[in-house]
Amino acid sequence: MVRHALSILVLTEDGSTHAHRTLSRLVSRMLRLVEPSAQTQRVEFQPAEQSTRLGVRANLWKSWKSPRPRDQRAIRNLRRTLATKILEEGVPGYVFFHFDGDCPWTKRKRSENARKFESFVLGLRKEVAANLETRGLPSKETDVDARLRRICPITPYYSIEAWLYQNLDLVRDACRRRCGRHFALIDEWENDRALLEEVIKPKEQLCVGSTMNEELAKALTSQLAKTLDELGQSFHATVECLEACPGLSEALAETWRIPS
Repeated sequence: MVRHALSILVLTEDGSTHAHRTLSRLVSRMLRLVEPSAQTQRVEFQPAEQSTRLGVRANLWKSWKSPRPRDQRAIRNLRRTLATKILEEGVPGYVFFHFDGDCPWTKRKRSENARKFESFVLGLRKEVAANLETRGLPSKETDVDARLRRICPITPYYSIEAWLYQNLDLVRDACRRRCGRHFALIDEWENDRALLEEVIKPKEQLCVGSTMNEELAKALTSQLAKTLDELGQSFHATVECLEACPGLSEALAETWRIPS
């Protein structure tokens, strides 16, 4: 049995059957940018319970301050799950929470989703502080802040396809099999990869849509992840967020220290 050095609750707004696997593969590449020696087979990528997933997939978390009666249970379950996960210590617990920016990268300061997510996480402060006190753990303001920072937003702009479509050779081959009408657009993106994060609803621009997301995530090489990081856009911003996450780099370093 594999011994895990850390456990990550992976949440995504994407309701497709392959969404969790797709996101897990993406963040695996990100983790190796944070800590090149990381053995990601020793990282537990934990799927959410159904009640929690519902709140994320329907973006109910955005209305956490004044939820509809029918949404209250899902939001309550989500909040409880997050506040519990980031207190895990034996195998340190983290939350990677995917939601799309829903706007171009250059307009990111206007992203309603990003603003609401920050408010949503800060809204967990009292619950996290109470949990720390109950467990006899340090519960000063700085301690609570450090725990909350274990909840890491995974936010592509406009959407996750802006990252996945960077595997342009696979996308071009798929287009050739399907319709062959999007070569000019794919060539334009290849000439300037930064353009992909300026596209509104990129999956509506290509014949492949989101049908290849898991395949594209599997094919994301270390070199392509490095290229994405070097663009200095949302992929890079997410990696920076993970690098600043308290204890994450140390936990990743432990993945190659623990015995089999």
